[in-house]
Parts: sequence; C-alpha cells; structure tokens
Amino acid sequence: LFYALLQMAVIVAICVSFWDDIVVMFFELLAVGGRGPLSGTGKKHYPHARLFIMIIVATLMLLLTTPVLGLSEKLGDNSFFVGAAMFLSGLCLYVCDRFDPGSKTEKNMSFADSLITGICQCISCLPGLSRTAVTITAGVATGFDKNFALKFSFLLAVPALFGSFVRNLAKGISQGIIWADFAPYLAGTVAALLAAYAAVRLLKTVCEKHNFRPFSYYCLVMGVLSIILSFIFLGA
Repeated sequence: LFYALLQMAVIVAICVSFWDDIVVMFFELLAVGGRGPLSGTGKKHYPHARLFIMIIVATLMLLLTTPVLGLSEKLGDNSFFVGAAMFLSGLCLYVCDRFDPGSKTEKNMSFADSLITGICQCISCLPGLSRTAVTITAGVATGFDKNFALKFSFLLAVPALFGSFVRNLAKGISQGIIWADFAPYLAGTVAALLAAYAAVRLLKTVCEKHNFRPFSYYCLVMGVLSIILSFIFLGA
C-alpha cells in the first residue's frame, strides 16, 4: 500500500509539472471527436492528440515485461546488479549529451520512434536502471528535440506508474490496511510528491541547458560504489 501511495504521489507531481500539455491533449482529443472548444477550428492536425496516441503505443510495449516481473523483483535484492544498472544509466546520460540535438516533436515523431522508446522503457524496468535516463536517451537517439524527449519520457511514465499503482494497491488492500500507519504513510506520500516535483523541475532546467553530464557522473560514481560495496559485503 505504501508503494502504491508513493507511486500516486509521483503521478501527481508529473501531471502538475506538465499540466498545460495534459489540458491541451484532453481538448484536442475532444476536437478529434468533433467536441470541445477546439472543435471546428480549422486545424488539420492535432499534435497533442497525436502525442496521446504515441504514448499509448509506447505503453503497450510494457506487455512484453509481464512474463519477467517476478525475476525483475528478485534482481532488486542483488546490489551488484543494481550497481551495474545504475552505471549503465550514467552511460546512457553521457551518450545522450553527445548526440546532436534533433528536431522531432509531437508534430512529426513516427510510430517507429514511439515503439523504440516504449521498448527501451521495458528494458528500464530492471532495478537500478533509470527509466528517465533510458527513455530520454532513446528519444534523443531517434531524433527528438531534447526538451520534447524529456516531456515524452515523463508523460510516458504516467500510464506505467498508474498500472503499477493499481497492482500495488490491490495487493495492499488484500493484505489488510493498518490504519495506525496512516500518519507515516501520509508523511511519506507528501515527501515523495515534493521530491518528485522538485526532480522534474530540476531536470527541465538541466535539459534547457542541454547538459546531463552532472547526472551521468553521479550515476557512474554511485554505480561503481554499489558494485564495490557488494563485493565487500558478499566477501564478508
């Protein structure tokens, strides 16, 4: 249940951070159906409605991870694997900075771009591997504008997190809710909401400067440290 609440907090933080895009997406979807304030405006294309479709296409790739969910959870207990995955996250961000900026946005991205990013999101389900780092790098590699790659990565996280939220919520309810833990649960949820919102804002600022190097160095160092510590404790 606590994991479910944390995931809901992150979903809310992302939605608040990209609220303008979500609102436009909603109204453009209505316009496609001939309804809403944007209906009949003479627009031939609705880029944010197109973005919604691309997010759904990429999200469907998560079905590929269903058979290995149990294995992924077990790998989370392996500090060597998690460290190696974090190191790989750092490499992704380092490589991302070396790509020339692309120009693709919701207006001209292809279904192939969406599928590639969706498949990379599947890979990032492995513990220790940063979903944001992997999907942003995949987007930039396919020619996304870096700011759009960031936006697509976070909006793509919403349905994935919501699915995990429902799964954990169902498990938590089946195990029984301990109401005595409500206060610490609430405190953790608020902390997650504030931290996630701050993280998204920080990444937006970093992305505008086209420099993910500090994040890549952090992941590389922490990955190596985790690997070293795993050897020490395993040796002990």
